[in-house]
Amino acid sequence: QSFWLDEAIQVLESTVPFSKVWQIPADFHPPLFHYLAYFWLKVSTVEWWARLLPLFLGLFSIYLLYREIREIGNKKTAYIASLLLATSGFHIYYSQEFRPYMLSCFLATASYWLFIRFIRNNKTDKTYKWLGIMVNLLGLYSLYYFPFVLVSQLVVLMIFYRSKIIVWLKNITLSLLFFLPWLPMLLRQLEIGRDWASQFGVWKESVSTPLFKVLPLIFAKFWLGNISFENKIVYAFLALILLGFFSLLVYMTWQRERKITQTILIFLFVPIFLAFLSSFFVPTIAPKRLLLVLPQFFFLISLGVN
Repeated sequence: QSFWLDEAIQVLESTVPFSKVWQIPADFHPPLFHYLAYFWLKVSTVEWWARLLPLFLGLFSIYLLYREIREIGNKKTAYIASLLLATSGFHIYYSQEFRPYMLSCFLATASYWLFIRFIRNNKTDKTYKWLGIMVNLLGLYSLYYFPFVLVSQLVVLMIFYRSKIIVWLKNITLSLLFFLPWLPMLLRQLEIGRDWASQFGVWKESVSTPLFKVLPLIFAKFWLGNISFENKIVYAFLALILLGFFSLLVYMTWQRERKITQTILIFLFVPIFLAFLSSFFVPTIAPKRLLLVLPQFFFLISLGVN
C-alpha cells in the first residue's frame, strides 16, 4: 500500500532543515526515528526506499531475538522463535511502515539480549556494558513505552538477581541522564496530548484503542497480525483458541524451565500492564506501540513448542 497519513507526515517532518528535526511537539514520539529518517531520506524520498529503513530494523530484530535466546544456550528454541518472528504478520506489517515502531522493537530486543547476558555472566564485560548503556539510551529516544522495558528488567532483578541491582541501576542512570535534555519537549507533548484528548474525541479514538478491548486485541494481533473479520464472533472464537494454545505452551514450559519462563513472562507482561495503566492518564495505548515486546511473545511460544 502507499503511504498513509502518518507516514506521509513522517516524511515531511524528516525532510525539514536539520536544526528543526527535533521540533515535533505534536508528534508524540521521541526524535530518534526522525533523525534516522532525515539522513535516510537524503538518498531518496520514494516509498520503496523509505520502507527499507524499518525493513532492515525488522530483519535485525529477528537476529537479536536469536542472540537473546542463545544466551540461555538453546539453539533449537532460538531457531523456532526466529522463524515465528520472521513469519509473523504483525512483525512483517510494521517492518514496512515508515514510523518508529520497528525501531523500538529492534532496540528493546537488543536491550533484553544484553540484559540476559548481564545477569548470566559473573564478570563485567566493559564492551557489553557500554553497549547496553547506549542501547537503552537510544531506546529512550525511540518510543515513550521503552522505559517499561527497563522496569520489567528491574522486576526480574528484584526477584532473582538482587546482588546485581546496584550495578544495573548505575548503568541505567547514565542512560537516563542523557535523556534529560529531551524532558521539556516531552512535557510539552504531554500537555498537547491531554488538550487534544479532552477537546477532540475522534483524535483520542485514532491514537488509542479503547481500554475495555485493548488487552485481548493486543494478544489477537500478536498472533494474527493486522487482519480483521466482519464477523467478530469468529474473530473472538479464533483468538480464544489461540489463547488456550498459548496458555498450554506456557504451562508446559513452566513445569520444566520455571525460572526462564517467569523471566520472559515478566519481559512480556510488565510493559503491557504499565502501558495499560498509563493510558488512564495519557490515552496512547495501541497494539502497534507494544510491538517492542512481540519478540518476547514468540520467545515464550518457542520454549513451549521445543
